[in-house]
Amino acid sequence: MTEDKTQVRNRALIVEDEFLIALDLEAAMTGLGFEICGLAPNAEEARSLAMSHQPDVVLVDVYLGGARDDLITNNGVYPKSNLDVRLYGVKTPVGQLGFWYDYSFSKGGTQSDGTVLPSTSGWAVGIGHTREEWLGGYNRVSLQYGVGNSANFSTGAEYPTVYLQNAHTFRFTESAVIQPNDKFAVQPVFIYQQQTDGNPADGTNKWLSLGARPVWFFTDHVSLAFEAGFDHTSSGAGLYDGWLRKFTLAPQIGAGRKFFSRPVLRAFVTYANWSQGLEGFIGGPAFKNKTSGWNFGVQGETWW
Repeated sequence: MTEDKTQVRNRALIVEDEFLIALDLEAAMTGLGFEICGLAPNAEEARSLAMSHQPDVVLVDVYLGGARDDLITNNGVYPKSNLDVRLYGVKTPVGQLGFWYDYSFSKGGTQSDGTVLPSTSGWAVGIGHTREEWLGGYNRVSLQYGVGNSANFSTGAEYPTVYLQNAHTFRFTESAVIQPNDKFAVQPVFIYQQQTDGNPADGTNKWLSLGARPVWFFTDHVSLAFEAGFDHTSSGAGLYDGWLRKFTLAPQIGAGRKFFSRPVLRAFVTYANWSQGLEGFIGGPAFKNKTSGWNFGVQGETWW
């Protein structure tokens, strides 16, 4: 008699309008053993995919963007209409590619106080490559570029200034999860971004961020996480220019030995220091005149 080793995997549907976040969630859920039955950027497509595939788990962004209910003109609520085209799962020799294109348009008008909100449009493109089953985890690299109304890489509408049509954003990311065994895992991350709001006086804001979070698993439910990170950011308008370093230690109680095993409850303590160029911009009023500080607390995290 032949033993049937076929294993049926639970299916997950991901509802997320931001392209790269959707790719991250896909990689994380695949690593937890789920079969991804769809990536939906909006509620209508999510409803269709859910009816077709009957997923066991649905991950939904709590805010999918769209109209600005706080901005009302003679044409109604200020909208953001999107033509969103995505292609996922294009096979490569070492993984798979995802492509994204978005065109957006918002019709302006006149508010009750006489303020004129301009009509704006924009476009954005993105490409991401994911290598699954890589060193026990995955690796993902991505590029995004957006213009005008689409420079925020989201279906949500920005406040429509007269400069928004000239806004630009470029973003590069590299991230991975490496888990060679059930006792250790680490997630390194690198991000570089340039962004302008379209106003020549504001220049180009720049942001570089890199860091890593290793986790040591002592039992099926007890682990220890450490996180180290470095950021450098500068304002195109000259408001700030400086760096920040932070270190976090967090004992955890969780549901398993995977990096993304959830739920997890962690206590944490964080130390950070930053250059004088960021003094007054870090940590709110409690750290207004400081260039270093401590923070601690308890944090819970789960999928639902």
